[in-house]
Amino acid sequence: LAAFIDITERKRNEELLRELSLTDDLTGLRNRRGFMLVAEQQLAYGKRIGESLLVYLDLDGLKQINDNYGHEEGSAAIVKIAEIMRQTFRTSDIMARFGGDEFVVLVVGVASGSEPLMARLQSNLEKYNEHSGRPYQLKVSVGVESINPQSNATIEELLACADQQMYEQKRKNKERLADGLPRRT
Repeated sequence: LAAFIDITERKRNEELLRELSLTDDLTGLRNRRGFMLVAEQQLAYGKRIGESLLVYLDLDGLKQINDNYGHEEGSAAIVKIAEIMRQTFRTSDIMARFGGDEFVVLVVGVASGSEPLMARLQSNLEKYNEHSGRPYQLKVSVGVESINPQSNATIEELLACADQQMYEQKRKNKERLADGLPRRT
């Protein structure tokens, strides 16, 4: 005597739950957990094919956007940064929203360093700001950690270095604003 039970629907639901646990529901990017799950493996792959980059981004002024225009507008700004990231980076790069207004990208196999990539990011931000019609401009502070193929650094150590660089840029940007100089990101 045998009994057959169709578990197709249950398996679909399990896969959906797994995907939801790895994805940021606001932006559709990976969340911290989703990033960490694949980053070590991609980092090892990247070390075999050449230099890689870890990019740490922080949306500047999110508190002011939330305070002045509401949290819905703050959420829209976060979503727009995710869209700009998708325009800037390759689909093979691992992009994630780490939480709040912080994002990370693991760029594997970079031939020309970070300058062209950062220029493209800045250009995409400027294009958006010129045509957005928003009463504020989107700006980010960025930390970039180059990953040498011979490096033994863990993804956590690389994240800490890129995060520290990002905060250093954020500090410099605040000093520029305090001095009354134009702000560059």
